[in-house]
Amino acid sequence: EARQKAFEDMSDFSQENYFFVEPSGKENPIKSMEINIDSCSLTFQQGENLQIKNGEKIIDAKGKVVMPGLINTHSHVPMSIFRETLDGYTLQDWLNQKIWPMEDKLTGDDIYYASYLSFIEMIKTGTTTITDMYFMTDDIIKAMKETGIRLQTTRTLMNISGDEDGKARIRELEELIDRYTDDDKLTFNVGIH
Repeated sequence: EARQKAFEDMSDFSQENYFFVEPSGKENPIKSMEINIDSCSLTFQQGENLQIKNGEKIIDAKGKVVMPGLINTHSHVPMSIFRETLDGYTLQDWLNQKIWPMEDKLTGDDIYYASYLSFIEMIKTGTTTITDMYFMTDDIIKAMKETGIRLQTTRTLMNISGDEDGKARIRELEELIDRYTDDDKLTFNVGIH
């Protein structure tokens, strides 16, 4: 339901007269392509045989480019709630004196809503896949599933408190992998940080 709301303006429409950039990196884009979007699924068609459904919105995308989604390869998705709150610090002061004490107070709901907001912002600006390195991963995954974005998530390994801390984080990653085996938009990796 939330995913549909995020794409309300995109449901059931067609685009014509645009350039399609192939992910293969070919130099010559295909011209005069048509794209039909129906409940967030895409159908491409070459030529000029656009079949319009009753009530369907048509966008003339002449001079526009349609390309594969962008990929954010390093993010801490829920940290969007800290945006523009703490400027002018060195990295270590920012982390030790400001960010980590605030993160200690975050709840699962904080993580979920901040992630949801970030995913919607990313989708609206063309990002369709994210690699995330944060904690409370279950809450991030919940927001991911509701927005429909593709997520590669990690269990960050920093080993700050010694070997036992590192082993505990590996066990947490294994538990996450065991819990989420049913979603092809979700993958896991080890986030050595």
